[in-house]
Amino acid sequence: MMSIKQILALACCVAAAATAALAPAAAAAEYPTLAEAVAAASSTNNLSTLIAAVQAAGLADSLKADTAWTIFAPTNEAFATRLQAALGITPQQLLEPSNKDTLVKVLSYHVIPSAAVLSSQPTDGQQLTTALSGAAPLTVSLQGGMVNIQGAGSTAMVTVPDVKAGKSVVHVVNDVLLPAGVGMPEAGAMASSGRRML
Repeated sequence: MMSIKQILALACCVAAAATAALAPAAAAAEYPTLAEAVAAASSTNNLSTLIAAVQAAGLADSLKADTAWTIFAPTNEAFATRLQAALGITPQQLLEPSNKDTLVKVLSYHVIPSAAVLSSQPTDGQQLTTALSGAAPLTVSLQGGMVNIQGAGSTAMVTVPDVKAGKSVVHVVNDVLLPAGVGMPEAGAMASSGRRML
């Protein structure tokens, strides 16, 4: 079982690794270590909410280089839209100490601790067990050349796949995946705007 500290630290490296993939010139970003991925992410604003979540928890320096996980990294727009629709809060409010339990649940639901899954590996209907203990698994849906990840309370499309961060793999997504019991998501709150297949 992963600790909360490991989960949040990995979420930070996910955002970092995905940063380079969002740049127009980047084809396949790769970082030798998770720490280098975090350093790269600090220079961009598109994934700053995820970085801030880890920093608010004081875990940015707690990265393990030997982890081989799959991480789904929501963009800032995804956080802002989903948190407002489902929880009625802003990303800044999610970072408040009074919302730490919700923050940990949401971040844990974006981490697949069993393996680093590349874009060529998922199958339609495949279930992915998350780091959130007792949570319903995520389900992969392959439609029209795009990969959607269905959570208990929301669905996210992979927009930037296969960002390598050490032994882990990051996929940037256009929505925040919510586990059961966290918020009441509004159907269709996020428009599908994927650019590449996972």
